[in-house]
Amino acid sequence: MKHLLTLFLLAAFFGCNTSKNAFYNADEKEWQVRELPDSALLRHTVFMVGGAGAGKQVDTSLVLTLLTQALNRAGNQSTVVFLGDNIPIFKSNPNKHKEQAAVALNKQLATVRNYSGQVVFLPGDADWSSAGKNGCEAIKWQREYVEQTLGKDKVFLPGNCCGEPEKLKINEDVRLLFADSEWWLRNDEVQEECSADARFAFIGKLEEELKKQEKDRIVLFMHHPLLSNGPHGGSF
Repeated sequence: MKHLLTLFLLAAFFGCNTSKNAFYNADEKEWQVRELPDSALLRHTVFMVGGAGAGKQVDTSLVLTLLTQALNRAGNQSTVVFLGDNIPIFKSNPNKHKEQAAVALNKQLATVRNYSGQVVFLPGDADWSSAGKNGCEAIKWQREYVEQTLGKDKVFLPGNCCGEPEKLKINEDVRLLFADSEWWLRNDEVQEECSADARFAFIGKLEEELKKQEKDRIVLFMHHPLLSNGPHGGSF
Protein backbone atom coordinates (compact mmCIF):
# COMPACT_ATOMS: atom_id res chain seq x y z
CA MET A 1 0.00 0.00 0.00
CA LYS A 2 1.32 3.45 -0.83
CA HIS A 3 2.30 5.81 1.93
CA LEU A 4 0.08 8.84 2.25
CA LEU A 5 0.48 12.59 2.16
CA THR A 6 -2.41 14.20 4.00
CA LEU A 7 -3.62 17.75 3.46
CA PHE A 8 -5.62 19.48 6.18
CA LEU A 9 -7.41 22.70 5.28
CA LEU A 10 -7.61 23.81 8.89
CA ALA A 11 -9.00 27.23 8.13
CA ALA A 12 -9.43 28.97 4.84
CA PHE A 13 -12.24 31.00 6.21
CA PHE A 14 -11.94 34.40 4.67
CA GLY A 15 -10.51 36.12 1.64
CA CYS A 16 -10.58 34.54 -1.74
CA ASN A 17 -11.68 30.94 -1.50
CA THR A 18 -14.64 30.30 0.76
CA SER A 19 -18.36 30.87 1.00
CA LYS A 20 -20.78 30.68 3.92
CA ASN A 21 -22.12 27.35 2.68
CA ALA A 22 -19.50 24.66 2.26
CA PHE A 23 -19.39 22.88 -1.09
CA TYR A 24 -18.46 19.20 -1.33
CA ASN A 25 -17.94 16.94 -4.27
CA ALA A 26 -20.59 14.21 -4.32
CA ASP A 27 -17.92 11.62 -3.49
CA GLU A 28 -16.92 13.54 -0.36
CA LYS A 29 -20.34 14.07 1.25
CA GLU A 30 -19.64 11.58 4.03
CA TRP A 31 -16.17 12.87 4.88
CA GLN A 32 -17.07 13.47 8.55
CA VAL A 33 -17.82 9.80 9.22
CA ARG A 34 -15.22 8.30 6.92
CA GLU A 35 -12.57 6.15 8.55
CA LEU A 36 -9.21 7.93 8.58
CA PRO A 37 -6.13 6.28 7.05
CA ASP A 38 -3.84 4.30 9.30
CA SER A 39 -1.49 6.87 10.84
CA ALA A 40 1.37 4.40 10.49
CA LEU A 41 1.17 4.89 6.71
CA LEU A 42 1.40 8.66 6.84
CA ARG A 43 4.68 10.13 5.69
CA HIS A 44 3.82 13.80 5.85
CA THR A 45 0.92 16.08 6.74
CA VAL A 46 0.35 19.55 5.28
CA PHE A 47 -1.78 22.10 7.15
CA MET A 48 -3.20 25.13 5.32
CA VAL A 49 -4.61 28.26 6.89
CA GLY A 50 -5.83 31.25 4.91
CA GLY A 51 -6.50 34.87 5.76
CA ALA A 52 -5.21 34.61 9.31
CA GLY A 53 -4.40 38.33 9.34
CA ALA A 54 -7.74 39.36 7.87
CA GLY A 55 -8.39 42.14 10.35
CA LYS A 56 -10.80 43.26 13.03
CA GLN A 57 -13.88 41.82 11.30
CA VAL A 58 -12.80 38.23 12.04
CA ASP A 59 -11.62 36.76 15.35
CA THR A 60 -8.85 34.31 14.48
CA SER A 61 -7.82 33.44 18.04
CA LEU A 62 -9.70 30.13 18.27
CA VAL A 63 -8.47 28.91 14.90
CA LEU A 64 -4.87 29.81 15.70
CA THR A 65 -5.14 28.04 19.05
CA LEU A 66 -6.40 24.89 17.32
CA LEU A 67 -3.65 25.22 14.75
CA THR A 68 -0.98 25.43 17.45
CA GLN A 69 -2.28 22.26 19.09
CA ALA A 70 -2.45 20.38 15.78
CA LEU A 71 1.07 21.42 14.74
CA ASN A 72 2.58 20.41 18.05
CA ARG A 73 0.98 16.97 17.70
CA ALA A 74 2.14 16.56 14.10
CA GLY A 75 5.81 17.37 14.77
CA ASN A 76 8.57 17.41 12.19
CA GLN A 77 6.80 15.16 9.69
CA SER A 78 4.52 18.01 8.71
CA THR A 79 4.36 21.43 7.05
CA VAL A 80 2.10 24.44 7.63
CA VAL A 81 1.34 26.89 4.83
CA PHE A 82 -0.20 30.30 5.53
CA LEU A 83 -2.01 30.97 2.25
CA GLY A 84 -1.85 34.77 2.15
CA ASP A 85 -3.76 37.77 3.48
CA ASN A 86 -1.42 37.46 6.43
CA ILE A 87 -1.95 41.14 7.26
CA PRO A 88 -4.96 43.45 6.92
CA ILE A 89 -5.22 46.09 4.22
CA PHE A 90 -4.33 49.47 5.69
CA LYS A 91 -4.52 52.84 3.99
CA SER A 92 -2.66 54.66 6.76
CA ASN A 93 0.89 56.01 6.79
CA PRO A 94 3.70 53.46 6.26
CA ASN A 95 5.00 53.51 9.84
CA LYS A 96 1.57 52.89 11.36
CA HIS A 97 0.90 50.22 8.75
CA LYS A 98 4.03 48.29 9.71
CA GLU A 99 3.15 48.44 13.40
CA GLN A 100 -0.33 47.04 12.78
CA ALA A 101 0.97 44.47 10.29
CA ALA A 102 3.51 43.27 12.85
CA VAL A 103 0.72 42.72 15.39
CA ALA A 104 -1.19 40.53 12.91
CA LEU A 105 1.93 38.59 11.93
CA ASN A 106 3.02 38.03 15.53
CA LYS A 107 -0.23 36.20 16.28
CA GLN A 108 0.47 33.78 13.43
CA LEU A 109 4.17 33.44 14.21
CA ALA A 110 3.31 32.52 17.78
CA THR A 111 1.59 29.35 16.50
CA VAL A 112 4.88 28.03 15.10
CA ARG A 113 7.22 29.21 17.86
CA ASN A 114 7.75 25.66 19.20
CA TYR A 115 6.87 23.85 15.98
CA SER A 116 9.48 21.46 14.59
CA GLY A 117 7.99 21.12 11.09
CA GLN A 118 8.40 23.33 8.03
CA VAL A 119 6.71 26.74 7.82
CA VAL A 120 5.78 28.69 4.68
CA PHE A 121 4.05 32.07 4.35
CA LEU A 122 2.55 32.83 0.94
CA PRO A 123 1.67 36.36 -0.29
CA GLY A 124 -1.94 37.27 -1.10
CA ASP A 125 -3.76 40.32 -2.40
CA ALA A 126 -3.96 42.00 1.04
CA ASP A 127 -0.22 41.58 1.49
CA TRP A 128 0.42 43.38 -1.82
CA SER A 129 -2.33 45.98 -1.46
CA SER A 130 -1.47 47.11 2.06
CA ALA A 131 1.16 49.50 0.73
CA GLY A 132 -0.89 50.84 -2.16
CA LYS A 133 1.33 51.30 -5.20
CA ASN A 134 4.38 50.11 -3.26
CA GLY A 135 3.22 46.52 -3.14
CA CYS A 136 6.63 44.98 -3.71
CA GLU A 137 8.07 47.00 -0.85
CA ALA A 138 5.39 45.56 1.44
CA ILE A 139 6.12 41.99 0.27
CA LYS A 140 9.85 42.33 0.89
CA TRP A 141 9.24 43.89 4.30
CA GLN A 142 6.96 41.03 5.30
CA ARG A 143 9.44 38.42 4.10
CA GLU A 144 12.23 40.03 6.11
CA TYR A 145 10.03 40.36 9.21
CA VAL A 146 8.81 36.75 9.11
CA GLU A 147 12.21 35.22 8.42
CA GLN A 148 14.04 37.35 10.99
CA THR A 149 11.43 36.57 13.66
CA LEU A 150 11.67 32.82 13.01
CA GLY A 151 15.41 32.88 12.39
CA LYS A 152 14.99 30.88 9.18
CA ASP A 153 15.44 31.47 5.45
CA LYS A 154 13.05 30.41 2.66
CA VAL A 155 9.97 30.80 4.82
CA PHE A 156 8.16 33.50 2.80
CA LEU A 157 7.68 32.05 -0.68
CA PRO A 158 7.79 33.59 -3.21
CA GLY A 159 9.11 36.68 -1.48
CA ASN A 160 11.00 38.51 -4.20
CA CYS A 161 8.05 40.02 -6.13
CA CYS A 162 8.89 37.84 -9.11
CA GLY A 163 6.82 35.49 -11.23
CA GLU A 164 8.98 32.40 -10.98
CA PRO A 165 7.54 29.73 -8.65
CA GLU A 166 9.60 28.37 -5.78
CA LYS A 167 9.71 24.79 -4.55
CA LEU A 168 10.24 22.97 -1.31
CA LYS A 169 11.34 19.34 -1.07
CA ILE A 170 9.35 17.34 1.46
CA ASN A 171 10.88 13.91 0.90
CA GLU A 172 12.26 11.84 -1.95
CA ASP A 173 9.11 12.02 -4.10
CA VAL A 174 6.98 14.91 -2.79
CA ARG A 175 7.52 18.55 -3.76
CA LEU A 176 5.56 21.63 -2.75
CA LEU A 177 5.42 24.38 -5.39
CA PHE A 178 4.55 27.98 -4.48
CA ALA A 179 3.34 30.68 -6.90
CA ASP A 180 2.42 34.31 -6.28
CA SER A 181 -1.01 34.58 -7.91
CA GLU A 182 -1.39 38.25 -6.94
CA TRP A 183 1.79 39.03 -8.89
CA TRP A 184 0.12 37.36 -11.86
CA LEU A 185 -3.06 39.41 -11.46
CA ARG A 186 -1.37 42.80 -11.14
CA ASN A 187 1.91 42.17 -13.03
CA ASP A 188 2.78 45.87 -12.82
CA GLU A 189 5.80 45.83 -10.53
CA VAL A 190 8.47 43.96 -12.46
CA GLN A 191 11.82 43.73 -10.68
CA GLU A 192 15.10 43.81 -12.61
CA GLU A 193 16.31 40.63 -10.91
CA CYS A 194 13.29 38.60 -12.06
CA SER A 195 13.76 35.99 -14.77
CA ALA A 196 9.97 35.74 -15.18
CA ASP A 197 8.90 39.31 -15.94
CA ALA A 198 5.59 38.65 -17.70
CA ARG A 199 2.66 36.26 -17.48
CA PHE A 200 3.81 34.05 -20.36
CA ALA A 201 7.24 33.78 -18.75
CA PHE A 202 5.56 32.68 -15.53
CA ILE A 203 3.68 29.91 -17.37
CA GLY A 204 6.95 28.80 -18.92
CA LYS A 205 8.67 28.64 -15.54
CA LEU A 206 5.77 26.72 -14.04
CA GLU A 207 5.75 24.18 -16.88
CA GLU A 208 9.51 23.82 -16.53
CA GLU A 209 9.24 22.99 -12.83
CA LEU A 210 6.40 20.53 -13.40
CA LYS A 211 8.39 18.70 -16.09
CA LYS A 212 11.43 18.49 -13.81
CA GLN A 213 9.34 16.81 -11.13
CA GLU A 214 7.03 14.78 -13.39
CA LYS A 215 7.76 11.56 -11.50
CA ASP A 216 7.03 13.14 -8.12
CA ARG A 217 3.88 14.07 -6.27
CA ILE A 218 3.48 17.85 -6.57
CA VAL A 219 1.21 20.12 -4.56
CA LEU A 220 0.81 23.63 -6.03
CA PHE A 221 -0.01 26.47 -3.64
CA MET A 222 -1.20 29.98 -4.47
CA HIS A 223 -3.51 32.48 -2.83
CA HIS A 224 -6.28 32.63 -5.45
CA PRO A 225 -8.20 29.48 -6.42
CA LEU A 226 -8.47 28.59 -10.09
CA LEU A 227 -12.05 27.48 -9.49
CA SER A 228 -14.08 28.42 -6.45
CA ASN A 229 -17.53 28.16 -4.89
CA GLY A 230 -16.70 31.30 -2.92
CA PRO A 231 -17.61 34.93 -3.59
CA HIS A 232 -15.05 35.34 -6.35
CA GLY A 233 -15.97 32.17 -8.21
CA GLY A 234 -12.56 32.10 -9.85
CA SER A 235 -12.88 35.71 -11.12
CA PHE A 236 -10.74 38.49 -9.64
